[in-house]
Amino acid sequence: MFIIQTHTKGKDGIAFMMVLLQIGYITGSILMMVWKGFRRKISGTILAMVGIFVGMLIITIIPPNTEFFYIIGLGFSIVGLNLVVLNTTILTLYHSIIPPEKLGRFTAVRRTIIWFTIPVSSLLAGILAEYFDIRLIFLSCAVLGLIAIFYSWAMTKLPELEHHVAKTYTDIDS
Repeated sequence: MFIIQTHTKGKDGIAFMMVLLQIGYITGSILMMVWKGFRRKISGTILAMVGIFVGMLIITIIPPNTEFFYIIGLGFSIVGLNLVVLNTTILTLYHSIIPPEKLGRFTAVRRTIIWFTIPVSSLLAGILAEYFDIRLIFLSCAVLGLIAIFYSWAMTKLPELEHHVAKTYTDIDS
């Protein structure tokens, strides 16, 4: 909808963006296989989330119907790469912190919450898209996401959590 409404590129534009998103996914997967991820999981999670929102900013700041349309593909690739890195890092973090006997329950509750929010967010996005420009919605989400991340890092004990996670890894390894 975003590509069709704001850039009038039709099916070809959507196909091009989806290919670049998939290239980001594949690149992120290869990167995580070769590199094995961040040593500091909390910092890696925050960095990947920032990467996703920066990709969203690139997608939204390109003016409609310009020759810079293909730069949007860069934003899609950045989002795809960082989604893979984020997912891998978070799952590694969960598996290292949560005791094995409680991991199934945790995963079930987590999936229930995620699957519950999908229709709610889709409905909310549809309502907002009727009243606001879709670029404004994307831009607002990216900016608010970045603000939330930087606020969480600066105003909470999130950086200190890295020490506790590292201690958990040391306990598991020994």
